[in-house]
Amino acid sequence: MTLTTVIQVAQGVPESQTRITAVNVPKGVNAMTDETSRSVDAVIGGAIGPYGESKLKGAHDEHWTPAHDTGRHRAAVKENIMHARFNFHPLARLILGLLVLSTGAYGATPLAASSLPVPHAPILITKDSDFVTCGCVVAGDGSSGNPFQIGPWKIDDLSSGFAVRINNGKGGITKFFNLVGITSNPPLGAVDPKSAVISMTRVNRLTLVQDTTANAAGIGVSIDQSSHIRIDGSNLNKMLGHGHLVSDSSDIVVTNSKLKSEQSGMVLVNSFNVRIGADPVCAARLDCNDFTYDEAYALLILNSHDVLVEGLNANAADTAGIVLSGKNTYDVEVRFSRASANGPICHTMQPSGLRGHSGLEVDHNGGIVLINGAHGNIHENTVQANTEFDLRSGGDGAFVDPCTGAIIPVPKSDPMGSKNQFSPGANCYSTTNISPAPPKGQQCPGG
Repeated sequence: MTLTTVIQVAQGVPESQTRITAVNVPKGVNAMTDETSRSVDAVIGGAIGPYGESKLKGAHDEHWTPAHDTGRHRAAVKENIMHARFNFHPLARLILGLLVLSTGAYGATPLAASSLPVPHAPILITKDSDFVTCGCVVAGDGSSGNPFQIGPWKIDDLSSGFAVRINNGKGGITKFFNLVGITSNPPLGAVDPKSAVISMTRVNRLTLVQDTTANAAGIGVSIDQSSHIRIDGSNLNKMLGHGHLVSDSSDIVVTNSKLKSEQSGMVLVNSFNVRIGADPVCAARLDCNDFTYDEAYALLILNSHDVLVEGLNANAADTAGIVLSGKNTYDVEVRFSRASANGPICHTMQPSGLRGHSGLEVDHNGGIVLINGAHGNIHENTVQANTEFDLRSGGDGAFVDPCTGAIIPVPKSDPMGSKNQFSPGANCYSTTNISPAPPKGQQCPGG
C-alpha cells in the first residue's frame, strides 16, 4: 500500500479511487522500521483532527479528547498502533492490516490472505516456553513492544474445554501476547456450554482479544482474575454459554462486539473499572456493541462497580435487557443505549419436541432492571419491554409460565438501592414500578 493510499483511505476516499502498490520487504524486518513509523504518522494525521477527534466515518470520539490533550492523544494512538495493543475503528484496523502486510511489521513474514484462518489443535499456554512449542505464534517476540500474536486459527475442537486457554495461575507467563482471529464452529451437539472459545486466567498484562468468531460454541470469551484486557470485534452467534463472561477482573474494555446467546450476552461479576463501549475505537459512539436475542439477559452486572455502559443495543428476547444486581453494584453508569425485552414465550423444545418456555424463571423481566440493592445512574436511554416494566426495581417473587399460565413461585428479588440516579438527561420509556417515577424524555440519543 502506498503512503498516499493510506492517507486517502484514512480520510474517507473510496478504495476504488485509490491504487494499492505491493511493497516487498525482506523476511524478519524489524517491526519498528522508519517506513512503518512514517506510515502510521500519516494515518494518525489523516484520522485524528486538530482537537484529537476522529475523522474516520462513523467515529464519535470528539467527546473524549480535550484540545489540550491532542499531542498526548496522538502519541498514545501511535504507540498503540505500533504495538498492536489497541482496539480501534474497523477502518483503522483495515489500514493497519494493510500496513502490516505491506511492510512486514511485527518481525514475521506476512501470511497470505488465502491461508487465513487455518485449522489448529486446541492451544494451552501456562508458561513462556509454551509459546515456542505450541506452533501457534505467527508473529512477534513476546516483548511489550512486539507481543506474540496467536491467530488467526480455526479451532473447532472444544473437547478439552477450550479452543485457546491462557492460564497464568502459577505465574509462569511473563511474555506479552495478543489473540487475533480465533474462529470456532464446533459440530452441533458436541459442545459443553461451560467450555470456552477463549479462556484467560490471571493475565495481567495489556492484552488484545480481537475478532473472535464462533457459532453454537460454549462461552465465547471468558476472562477471570485478569486485568488490562481489551476485547474488540467479537462476533458470536447462537452460543450455548454466555457470549462474554468476565469475573473478578479489572480494566476491561469491550468494543464493536455482537453477542447472541442461548444464555446471556455478557455477564460481569465481581469486577471493576470496566467499559462497555464509551471508547474512541467504537465504530459509532451510539452503536458500539450489540447484545441481542439473548434468552437470559443481554447484560448482567452483578456485584461490580465503576462500570460505564454507552452505545449498547441490549435486547433480551426472553428475560431482561440490562440488569444491575447486588448491593456491591455501584457507580455504574448506563447512558445513550437501547434496552428491550420481549418476555418468555412458549415454544417447542429441541430435540425432545416437548412444549416449554424460553428464558429464565425469574421475577424481574423488564428493559432496564435494578435489583437486590444495586446502585447506578441510568440516563438518556431508550427503554422498552413488551413484558412487565420498562424501568424496574425489584421483583414480586413469581414467574408466569407462558405455556400453562401457571404462577410459579421463585426467589424474590429485592428492590434497588436508595442512591440510584436518572440524570442529567431523562430516559425514554413508558412503564415503571419505581416511585417516584424517573423523568421521561421524548427524544433520547439511544433511540
